[in-house]
Amino acid sequence: FQSASLVMASSRHTKRTVSKRRTTNAKPPNTTSVYSLLIQHRKMQDKREQIRVFDVELEVLRKRSLEIMKRREQSLRTQAHLMQLRALVTKQTALLQEERKVIEKRKETLMSACSVIQKNVTFISYKKVLDAIDSYHADRRSLQTVNRKLRLRQHKMCRQLLHIFPFRRVRTAPTVNQSLQTAGYEIRKMSLPSGIDELLAVASSGGQEEEKMALGLGYIAHLCTLLSRYLQIPLRHSIICKGSRSEIIDAFAEANAFALMQRNQKSKSPKFPLYSKGADRKLFKKGV
Repeated sequence: FQSASLVMASSRHTKRTVSKRRTTNAKPPNTTSVYSLLIQHRKMQDKREQIRVFDVELEVLRKRSLEIMKRREQSLRTQAHLMQLRALVTKQTALLQEERKVIEKRKETLMSACSVIQKNVTFISYKKVLDAIDSYHADRRSLQTVNRKLRLRQHKMCRQLLHIFPFRRVRTAPTVNQSLQTAGYEIRKMSLPSGIDELLAVASSGGQEEEKMALGLGYIAHLCTLLSRYLQIPLRHSIICKGSRSEIIDAFAEANAFALMQRNQKSKSPKFPLYSKGADRKLFKKGV
């Protein structure tokens, strides 16, 4: 087996040597020179590419070096500026210390002056307080006198109204079992019954009694408006004075009517007549 293997190896070696000889014999005479030129050309191209890469790296390094130099110059400039600023700060601190010393001296002088002024002000303020108290009492007295005069004037004007609108009670004659009772009222000789039912009865009867009742209610309405003006007392429901055709306005109904008007809705009139002729009896009753 070993001898056979040796024979096979020798035969393979001989075949390789023969194939090499054939290939060497098959090459043309100038192939070696062309191949070497191609290799040199490739090397030259590789070297050119390397040179280009080196040039790019050199440019990058130059730019970085320029930036570093610029930063260094800026840092040197900033250092010089910082030195100047530090010098200015030291000068200003020295000036501030001197100014503080001057301010402290002025403060001491001002405190001494304030102590003197306070002593004088206490005396002056005490005088002012006394003067203010005196002026307050004087104003109060004057207000009291004005108020007294105003009350007297109001009283006088109300007495004049009593002369303009004479008002009295009409009472029934006393009997054995009953005392005096008010049967009605009179204003400027216009009789008015004492109850609403009696007023409605007069309104239903018609004639001169109805007109007298309307005149009497108009006089009372006019008297109420004048008293509210003179005594400065506002009326809860405003009154329209028209003699025997006077009217009274319900404030709440007027507010509701105004709200409905803004909504473009129909509303009832807030005016209630103080006369029965030609008017609704329900509105007349509510107005009275």
